[in-house]
Amino acid sequence: MDELALRVLAGLDGILRPGGWALLRFDAPGTQQEVVERVRKAVTAELDVGVFGFTTVGPDLVALGYAGLADPTLGSRYRDQVSRYHRHMVDAGLDHFTGTMTAVHRPLEGGRAPAVTLSAAGQAVPRWPYIVARLTAVRLAAAADSNLLTARPSPPPGSRLAAELGLDEAGLGPAFVVRHPAGSVAEDLELNEAGAALLQLFAGGRRTAAVVNAYATATAKDPEEAATDVIEFARDALRRGLLLPTSL
Repeated sequence: MDELALRVLAGLDGILRPGGWALLRFDAPGTQQEVVERVRKAVTAELDVGVFGFTTVGPDLVALGYAGLADPTLGSRYRDQVSRYHRHMVDAGLDHFTGTMTAVHRPLEGGRAPAVTLSAAGQAVPRWPYIVARLTAVRLAAAADSNLLTARPSPPPGSRLAAELGLDEAGLGPAFVVRHPAGSVAEDLELNEAGAALLQLFAGGRRTAAVVNAYATATAKDPEEAATDVIEFARDALRRGLLLPTSL
């Protein structure tokens, strides 16, 4: 049921110029990971892909929607079309659908760019600034250390770091969770104590190199060891959406 969308995605390589974007909204059968795999196969490796999955309707409502397209008047054909589409999905085992907003981008860099694919699950449809920021963050995570050290990644606006204590687990330390405002596309994510401390150092959009210096001072670590720790954390945090670039 996503054949048309996949054909459109496959044809983008001949259309998108450097710096160009394409955005497709479609529902697809299967889990988000299955949809991501199909999209990545359809799109050439030179293009960046972000598949933002979110909660969508089930097969019953999908059948109603397709039947409405076949008979917009909701007349005599409508009931037959509902039964036909529903029977087709049951026979094909299509019991789960993923709503997607799929973004495809051709980077400005010359030559063959490494493939970057993002899969981000949420409850809401992402807006354009968030889509651009997330794909840019994933590309920054794959950049050279020198590029990352001069960048200014920071936590998403409105996010909060919470320390939670389990009342039935006496003696255990707090669990750290990054929470986002109600209605946000981003998911809440857990961190260990070291990760929580590093994330706080990135607050405010300071350069990664400045975070390295602050971390080395706080932990009394050798600057090279501190740089390794910070860069490793930053790459992982950019991929997970814990950090976003503040200057693109």
